[in-house]
Amino acid sequence: MPASGRDKPEMKLLKFLAFHCLCGVALGCALVVAILLTDMFGITTLIAQADAWVEALLLLFVFFSVTFGSLVVGTAIMSHKD
Repeated sequence: MPASGRDKPEMKLLKFLAFHCLCGVALGCALVVAILLTDMFGITTLIAQADAWVEALLLLFVFFSVTFGSLVVGTAIMSHKD
């Protein structure tokens, strides 16, 4: 542990990336919930009628989380001034 109490540059970068990744994942999950609650394009009805509705929901949440997590991390990296 550093005596000065400051993080190493590598840890600061990991915290920066983890924070933005979690923000993107939360944004993706919130968007999926909004899509499901509004039944946009009839997707909630379609999933409700499917035999594999658990897998469909899992795929929807995972792919939106990965996409938006990557998008927010990429945007944060490109707009970082340090």
